[in-house]
Amino acid sequence: MKRSMLATHSMIRNILFALLVIVIALFLFLKNGISVHHLKVASLTIDGLYLKLDKKLILKADSLSIPANKKKQPLPNLEKGLDRLNELLSYFEYIELKEVTFKNDRYSILYSDHIFYMVNDLYEIATHQISREGNELHAVIDLVYLKEYDIRLSGKLVYNYKRDTALLKGTAEYRDIHTDFMANKRRGNLYFTAKSDTFTQLKPLLDQFSLPPTVSEWATERVKAKSYRLQRFKAVARIGRKGIRILPDSIMAEALLTEALIRFKDGLAPARAEKIEVVFKEGNLSFKPVDPYFKKKSLAGSTISIVNFLNHDPIRLKLNLQFKDKIDAEVLKIFEAYKIKLPLVQKSGRMRSVIKLDINLETGKVQMLCDFSLQKGAFALGRVHLPVTSGEVQIKKGIVSLSGVVLKSSNYQITVNGSINLAKKLATLNLTVHSFRFGDKHKPFLLMKETRLPLEVSYGNGTEVRLPTLKMRLKIDKKGSSEVIEIADLSRLKNNLKNVPVTINGGHLTISSKNSKEYRFEGLLKRNDCFIYENESSCMTQVPIQGTFSGKSFVFKAFQDRFVFD
Repeated sequence: MKRSMLATHSMIRNILFALLVIVIALFLFLKNGISVHHLKVASLTIDGLYLKLDKKLILKADSLSIPANKKKQPLPNLEKGLDRLNELLSYFEYIELKEVTFKNDRYSILYSDHIFYMVNDLYEIATHQISREGNELHAVIDLVYLKEYDIRLSGKLVYNYKRDTALLKGTAEYRDIHTDFMANKRRGNLYFTAKSDTFTQLKPLLDQFSLPPTVSEWATERVKAKSYRLQRFKAVARIGRKGIRILPDSIMAEALLTEALIRFKDGLAPARAEKIEVVFKEGNLSFKPVDPYFKKKSLAGSTISIVNFLNHDPIRLKLNLQFKDKIDAEVLKIFEAYKIKLPLVQKSGRMRSVIKLDINLETGKVQMLCDFSLQKGAFALGRVHLPVTSGEVQIKKGIVSLSGVVLKSSNYQITVNGSINLAKKLATLNLTVHSFRFGDKHKPFLLMKETRLPLEVSYGNGTEVRLPTLKMRLKIDKKGSSEVIEIADLSRLKNNLKNVPVTINGGHLTISSKNSKEYRFEGLLKRNDCFIYENESSCMTQVPIQGTFSGKSFVFKAFQDRFVFD
């Protein structure tokens, strides 16, 4: 910074010195004003020169060429140089140099009313009140316009040329963005802080940075707001020979978005939020919506973050979505958009859900972690309907874990623990049967209490439920229109069979229904002694049976309908 200022000072000093020599030589002609078409003084070349003396000197020139000095010049004394510069400027009322060529760069320079104005292809600078106080240079920067970025800066500069420290405080403007900033130079570093007023045009600003396409899309298209405000920004830059380089890990920013939309996927309705708090820190960009909702359903507590800006890992999008109500068909569209199928379908009731999606923005691969706190409601696993009262469900890496899921109806109360493999569509569960009744309400056919049973459910092509310990199997067809219960060994249930008119020690039984209300059964009953004597020498220990039952009736037939119990 010091060398840059000294170089600029040297150029201006040479210009003014040359001009002063010319002024002295032509003093007698100045009162009326003189014009010189072409003039060469030493190595300086001036075209279209005009000089006039009013109260002070007025100088104009169409062009001024200053050749670069090939020899390395020693750094001048800045204190004397600044004092001399101010003294030279005190003789001039107005200076206009339309084109100054110096070191292959072209400038336009204007000095009027103590304001110094300089323009080239890259920037415009306007400043006044340049003064020295001890070892400090003080200046009011009226304008620094960076043409490439369409940014305007203004403020006050204090530069200590002995310590090579500087402090610049002021404002910056870009389109409709108005920012207050402070830049502090110390020991080769530039410390920068800023905050802005409310603005509406974010995309043009972010387009100035080389953001990855997917990150730019999320910051400008996926998350959009009616207005934005930068609440806090700070960064550190290293000043080197090749220019100023911002240290990426030093960047920290906080912003507030108002009346925002969040578009998770194309074709999916956006989520909305009154406000979104945005934080960029340590290479991670996070969005925290305030009172967000999706299709009139609250998303309170949900967050969005984009991570891994600063390391070599793939940039990832992390969605943390939270629902406190039913996951209905509208909410399921979020899962469907990311090609995620939930094994448990909520039919009614409430459920608190935390859904975490980790998306690789380079490959599009999605990892999912879901936590569900079940409340009283109706759910379904395949074609198996589950009246839930409470429980916890987690989905991670394709495995669904069930913990303390309580199922309760008028016929049973069961606690379920276990897991579901989503790829295999297979559930491996452990049941604690607190109570179970099958058959007539007052005279149940099957009764079970405080029993632990393993259970398997496959729900790919239709649904099949297996109880290996009891050698039982339930089959439900793909449409859910019919079901079949097969009991391969009744001896496993002999202590649980109730209200059966005969004693049973074994056998098998098949129960079927087409409407889940009326059931038919048939099978073979076995006992250790005789059911009935055919004659004095013949005893029947196996009896084919059949019958029907529903919530209102029970019909049992045996011995080829010779025995009927109704």
